[in-house]
Amino acid sequence: MFHPLRPPLQLYVFGAGPDALPVCAFAAQLGWKVTLVIHPSQSPPAVDGRYSIYAAGPEEIVSLSFDQRTAAVVMTHNYGRDLAYLARLLPLRLPYLGLLGPRNRRESLLGDLTSYGTALDEASLASLYSPIGLNIGADTPDEIALSILAEIKAVFASRRAGFLRDSRAPIHATEVAALASPVLT
Repeated sequence: MFHPLRPPLQLYVFGAGPDALPVCAFAAQLGWKVTLVIHPSQSPPAVDGRYSIYAAGPEEIVSLSFDQRTAAVVMTHNYGRDLAYLARLLPLRLPYLGLLGPRNRRESLLGDLTSYGTALDEASLASLYSPIGLNIGADTPDEIALSILAEIKAVFASRRAGFLRDSRAPIHATEVAALASPVLT
């Protein structure tokens, strides 16, 4: 049996609030390539070196590398910054773009993007996850981080999150595909 090797997921977390740090730390524990993007006006938080910090305003994020194994989470807790980062990130059509906050805030942000001339097509909106995370009853920053990362993992694995006991599908789809493939010796 073989296991395909894929490059690690790349995660950009926009915002330096206390809830952003557990997202970065947990994602780094998973082996993901993590970058905390803070606005240049913010002081960088103390981190343990498992992920990098990059100071960039919305207009500067074009220097970051984005591909089909990249996820981004916008959680600045600042309406104007969220709006500006979303304006730059939505057209990239990332596989996963998460936005922290309630539905009415998302709708307000999307309305403002439209009024400022940002085109919002179905393809870019299809990758927007907001409210962000799986519905696991998360309350604390660590629990919210778990919820967010579980959702990102499910999206990249093309899985609908749910209880395994309720699923009829194989737990490890790649193993089933590998068993069905001929083995070359």
